[in-house]
Formats: sequence, structure tokens, C-alpha cells
Amino acid sequence: MDAARALQLLTDLAYLALGIAAVAAALRSHERARLDVAILFGALAITVGIQEIQLLSCASAVGCLSVPLSNQLSTILVLVLPYALLRLLDDVADMPRWQMYLALGLLITLAAGVVMAGPTLAGWLVLFLIAYLVTGVAYAAWAFARRALSTMGITRRRMAAVAWGCGFMAAAIVLAVAAASAPRDDPLLTLLGRLSGLTSGLCFWAGFFPPHWLSRAWRLPELVGYLRPTRLMAVPDDQQGVATDAMALERLCAATAATTGARRVLLLLEDAAREDLYLWGAPSARVGQDDPLIARVLRTREPLVVSGVTPDQLPEAVVSVFGTETLPRTAMLVPIALAGRHVGILAAFAEKGPMFVEDDLEVVSFFASEAAAVLRMQRYRQSANELEALREADKLKDEFMAVVSHELRTPLTAISGYSDILLRKLSGPLNDRQERQVVGVRDASRRLLALINDLLDVSKLEAGTLDLRLTPLDPRNVVERAAAGVRVIGTAKGVSVQVRETVGDIPVLRADEERLQQILTNLLINAIKFTPEGGAVWISAGEQTGATGPEVVFRVEDTGVGLAPSQLARVWERFYQAESSATRRFGGAGLGLSIVRRLAELHGGRVEVASAGVGRGSTFAVYLPAAAAGEKPQSIAPVAPSPAHAGPPQPPPPNAAAPLVLVVEDDVHVSTVLRTYLEADGYRVEVVMDGQEAIQAARELLPFAITLDISLPKLDGWSVLNALKRESTTADIPVVIVSIVDNRDFGLVLGATDYLVKPIDHERLRNALRGLVTPGSPDDGSVLIVDDDAALREVLSCLLAEDGWRVATAADGEAALAAVEQHKPSAVVLDLMMPRVDGFEVLQTLRRRPSTQDLPVIVVTAKDLTDEDRERLARNAQRVIIKQAVPLEELREEIRGILTRRTHNGVATRGEAQQ
Repeated sequence: MDAARALQLLTDLAYLALGIAAVAAALRSHERARLDVAILFGALAITVGIQEIQLLSCASAVGCLSVPLSNQLSTILVLVLPYALLRLLDDVADMPRWQMYLALGLLITLAAGVVMAGPTLAGWLVLFLIAYLVTGVAYAAWAFARRALSTMGITRRRMAAVAWGCGFMAAAIVLAVAAASAPRDDPLLTLLGRLSGLTSGLCFWAGFFPPHWLSRAWRLPELVGYLRPTRLMAVPDDQQGVATDAMALERLCAATAATTGARRVLLLLEDAAREDLYLWGAPSARVGQDDPLIARVLRTREPLVVSGVTPDQLPEAVVSVFGTETLPRTAMLVPIALAGRHVGILAAFAEKGPMFVEDDLEVVSFFASEAAAVLRMQRYRQSANELEALREADKLKDEFMAVVSHELRTPLTAISGYSDILLRKLSGPLNDRQERQVVGVRDASRRLLALINDLLDVSKLEAGTLDLRLTPLDPRNVVERAAAGVRVIGTAKGVSVQVRETVGDIPVLRADEERLQQILTNLLINAIKFTPEGGAVWISAGEQTGATGPEVVFRVEDTGVGLAPSQLARVWERFYQAESSATRRFGGAGLGLSIVRRLAELHGGRVEVASAGVGRGSTFAVYLPAAAAGEKPQSIAPVAPSPAHAGPPQPPPPNAAAPLVLVVEDDVHVSTVLRTYLEADGYRVEVVMDGQEAIQAARELLPFAITLDISLPKLDGWSVLNALKRESTTADIPVVIVSIVDNRDFGLVLGATDYLVKPIDHERLRNALRGLVTPGSPDDGSVLIVDDDAALREVLSCLLAEDGWRVATAADGEAALAAVEQHKPSAVVLDLMMPRVDGFEVLQTLRRRPSTQDLPVIVVTAKDLTDEDRERLARNAQRVIIKQAVPLEELREEIRGILTRRTHNGVATRGEAQQ
């Protein structure tokens, strides 16, 4: 077998394979384009099949096999090629109708001529047939090449392969005619003709049935060109500013069009309500998910190809995109999946027929997954932005709560302080009516303070910023302390508060002492509130075994109004009242029990409530996990008697010169209250309004003690405390922080002698200063009150002066430091929030000075302390008193106690002061 015969055999086998593949594809899809391909290559397969049968029979011993009409049939099938190629062109691009009709007319005419001519064709007819074939196939090659140049992506390469196939077919026909017309056999022409035929078959195979490896190779350049920049676009917060999500989606659509040759690519995305889709880039263009075409894609979750697209098949919003343009012939719709849900559709519209679409569906599906990745990153970024916005809102809320609480609690501290001064008759006698009115003012201010504190607690609980300081506690001591703290309230209403004795041992529990007292106090006050006069309230502690081990159970029982069954589950809700008129009848905002439940859960416990019915009392129970076996409870200080039942303030010892207390407070009213309290206790008082004045006053006056607010202008109380403790001349002056800011540990660490929280209790202030000197010798020291609230400075000054202390005051941290530098006091009562130099800076300054490193500082503040504040105070302040929680009497007792300890022991160290 020579080379020409081998090439002819390979060519014939290639066309036979093409014919079989084309017929199989047509049977599977039943589409016109596939049918036209089957006609084209089926005709060629039959022609080469007849030819091979004749050649093989002639080469055999049997002799040449003669098939009737075989030559005529082969000729007619070959004549079908130009018309079949034009039909394929019409499938991918609309051909002029006259060309199609002309090609069909020529085919019928020539086929009729062949049939009528018989087995032997006239020479002129043969020449006309050859011209028809060469012209038709060459025209098809030119038309496919022209179409390939106008499209993009893999389609361009496939159409180019078909164009080359038509060109090589035309060349094969010309070479075969030339070889047959030569006067003698020309092997070269024959070989070139066979080679052109084989190359034509391979090009057709690549164009119509490309193998997967070839398709991937054709797609690779477009995909790489897309992926290189687009992957950068999916990176959030790209520092080089490469792209945004919108740019990534825009490039994705452009890459889809470039890779598939689509005329237009649209992105339909789900709206925020998940009801409709909208056209990306035109949010107002809505597409209902019930649209038949859209619904089909979303329901089946499979890609969909629509051939011969008409306007009534597409949503109106999609049709409007094309405007006056003719609609593309084919639409490819691929769903976009995100987190298991289909959130959109990537739609590519192309002119090509279905035979070129199947291969592109894989590409469109790839870009649909890329769109999902971009959308996923977009949602992550949106979620991150929303989270950041929530954090910022939470931060603003915390700042707002801190500012509002300070601005509310500071004047309320003054109101409560002035009320105490009037009730103690430090400004003169009151008649019975006036005394009742002042009691009403004091009680109303305390109720408002309680509401503010509850709101702050709720805010902290919701934000998860309320920290517990767990210590081992004896449940019996906790119960006794809680009952003693509210007994005066019950007595005033005619309700007895009793402790039920528990037989047997009760295990120790680990809890935050302050918060546990808050839990029990809230329950007791709630019980007293809803128990009529003559009733009783009992509190008890016991043990039981819970699901996770031993538990300590606290129960509060009452003989009050009781609860209906429908109310039992709701009593723990915020702002809930048992009846609509409950607020008017009993008062309160409905926060107490909600706080109880949240605090119990924060301890790892739970709450329960039971009632026999309306009018038959209630029982509230709190279950907390017991501590580990062998843990010892810490001692709890006994509850001081309520001011309503306490004896008169201890008078200053005889023959005692009044010690000077410097009050650092920027609020005039609060400083006035402090001055009144301190002067009533026998102290002399100097008041400064900001932190800088506080430091200066402390240097100049060297007061016996300083009361220091934290929230001061110019320099805060922490700074004042630091400054006082750093200077040798003021380091030994006791500083009592008096502030709304509740950060006792931090204040004590900063060097404060004591820490009182506004509103100031007279007795606590008296005790704080009294402890700095030996009883009977109030002139052994002076107290510097540092607070920017003039009223509070006055109140504290009155309290300490009543005990005979010499009191100096400073309105801010700067004045306080100056006063300490001039005259070192025995103690400092320091507010934190002051102008110029706040209480923190005053405290730090005092601790840096060698002369004031051990000066007792009692922080009295209304500031809501952060963990950072507590840490700062814990290093420099001896005591921290929160203004909203501590009565002024208690503040005076705290200061008195610090001064007493100071005189007994010399200059107390910070460690001793903290004890």
C-alpha cells in the first residue's frame, strides 16, 4: 500500500467516524444544528463508504463489485455538502434567505441533472458540478472564517477550525480534479489531495467534536487572563486598592463574554428581601422569581440552554437591556449557589447555535462559581462592617451611659448630700413639715439613683462586660448581712424581715460578694414592696444536690400579693409588672428581678419562683453551685446600722485643732455637701475644682487628707492621685477617692487611702477620715478634698469639720496637687472626673513623689469604672467609694477610719492601707 492509498484510507476512516459521531449526537439532542451536522457528515460517510467498498472489492480476487446507481448516489451526496454547510452557517448566524433558497435550488437542479444523465455524465456537467462544489465549499470556508473573526473565546477557535476544514476540503477537490485531468499519473498531486482531505477531516473533528483536552487548552488563555487580576479583587481590604466587589463582578461578566463569545452577559441577583431578583448594575430592574424561565432554573438548579430566543420567553427587564438590538439566538442560564442556596443567575446571550453552546456551559458554570465567591466575600465584608458598626454603636452606647450616669448621679449626689445635711440639722433646725419634705427629696433621689444603677447593670449584662470577682463565702453570713441591710426598709413599711435558721451544714460557695448581696437585696426589697403592712418576709440559705453537684439555695418568702400561674414565667422579664397598674401601685421599673436572673446565670446558677396564687404570697429561689470541698469562706464585714437608726455623729475629741481636708471636686453642689459634712465633723475644708488645682493645693496646704473625684477637668483624679504619690511632699497625704467611677481596686492600687462611690454617705466619709488619726486627736492631721463639684466639696467639708478635722479642698487635680505640695495632708478624698487634672493623674502624681507615696487617698467617684480604671486605681488609692452607692455618713466614717489608722501607725504603707 502506497502513501497515497494510506492517506486515502485514513481520510475515509476519519469521515466515517465523523458521520457516526454526528448521527449519534443528532439522535441524542434532536436539535436542528445537530441534524445539519449529521446530514453533512452522514453524506460524506456514505460517499466514502461506497468508494471504499468498491476499492476493496477491486483489490480482492472476486473482482470489482458493481453497485447499481452507486456513482449517481455518491455524486448527489457530494452535492449536498455546500447546502449542508450553509445550513450550519445559518444555525450560528442568520444567513440571508435568498442565499439559502439559491443553494437549495441549485442542489435540486443538479441532483435532477445527475439522475437524468445516467451513469455517464457529460463533460460540461462534470465541470459545472466541480465548480459548484469548489465554490460552495470555499464560500462556506470564507463565511465561517468571517464569523470566527467577529466572535471571541473558544467559539472563535472552533469556527476557525471549521473554516480550515472547508478550505482544505475545497483544496482536496481541486487537487483531485487536477490529478485526474493530468495526461499521466502525478503522485504528488494525488498525495497532496489525499493529505488535504485528511487535514479537512481532522479540522472538522476539532471544530464540531473537540476532545476535552483541546477544549481546555483553548479556554486556558481567557481563564488565566481573567483569574490573575480577579483573584486580587476578591481579597478584602486590599491595600493596593486593586478592586472592589463591583469591579470584580464587572470583570467577571466581561471575562464570561470574552471566553464564550457571548454578545451580552447579565447577572441577576437576589434582593435583600429574598423575594425577587434584580439586574446587577440596575437595581430598579426587577425580575420575579416566579418568571417561568427563572423559576425553572432555580427549581431544577441546573444550567439551561434556550435556542431561538424570543422576547416572550425572557423577563421584561432582560429584554429591555437589548433595547432596539435583535435578541441573540441562544441564552445560557446558570444558577449561582451560595451557602446551599441559589441566590442568582449568570446569563450569557450568544449568536451561536447549540452545537457551540454545550462546551461553553462549563465555562459559564465556572464563572457562576466565581460570582458566588465574589458574593460570598462581599457578604463577609458586609458582615464585618456591620459587626464593626455594632461594636462602634455598643462603644457609643457605653460612652453615652457613662456620660449620662455621671451627669445624672453627680447632681443626685448633691441632692442626697444636701438632704442629709438638712436632716442632720447641720444648717439649722427643721420643723416637722420641713423634715418630711426633705425626707421625700432624699428618698426620691435615692430611688432615681437606684434606677440609674439598674439600667447600668442591665447594659453591662447585655454587653457581657460585667466581671465577677469570685471569693469563697459563707451562705449564713451572706443571708444575715442581706437581711440586716433591708430591715430598716421593712420596719418603715411595717413588714418584718426575718432569717430562717437552717439545720445542718451549708457548703461554702464561690461568688462575687457585692453581686450576691445585690441578688438577695433585690429579692428582699421586691418581697417587702409587694407585702402589705403587718406581713412578713423570710430569707434562708440551704443545700441541695443539683444536676451538676451540690448547690446552695437562697430562698426569699413573703406573705404578699402572690402571683397568678400565668405570671410566674414572666416575672423575670425586663420591665414586666404583674399587672398594668403595678408601677403606679408599687413603683419600680421592673428591672430588679431581671437583674437577679442574669446575675444568677452569670454565676452559673438559676432562679425559680413559686406561688400558691393571688393573695397567698410568693417564694423566690436562687440556686448557685457550691465551692470545692475544703475551701474556706472569707470574713464579711458586719453591716453598719442604717443612718435612720444610727446614733448621732461622733463629736470631735476635745481640745483638738481642726485638721485640714482638701476636697477635689468640680461639682459645686457635691463639694458643698462634702464641705458641710467635713466641717460638721470638725475639719477645716479647702475645695479645688480641677485636677491641676488639686495637685497645687496639696503641695501648698499639705492637708491632713484629700477627697478626690476622678472625673475632673484639666486633670482627672487618677492623674492627681499619681502626681500626689510621686512627690515626696505629698506622697504621705491620705487620699480618699470620692467619685461616681466605681473602681475601688484600681484606686487602692494607685495609692488612695479609701474609695467612696457617690452619692456620699456621711458616716462612710467620717469613718474614712476618722481612721487617719487617733480618736481624741483630730488636730493630728488634715484632709484634702479634691472634687470639682462645689456642693460635694461643701458637704464633705461639713462632715469632716463636724469631727474636728482640718479640711482643705481642691476643685480639680491641679489645685489638689498644688495644695498637697504646699501642705501635706494626712489624707486625701479624691474625685476622679475633674477638669484640667483629673483624679487619676492626681493619684499617680502623688504616688510618684517620694513625700506623698504613702499618703492615704480615698477615691470617691461617680464614674463608671472600666477594668483599666480599676487597674490604675488599684496601684495608688487606699480606698474607692462609689458616689451612687455610698451614703455620706459612710463616707465620713471611711475617712475617719483612715485618719485614725494613720495616726496610730505613723504613715501607713499602701499595702497596709488596702488591708
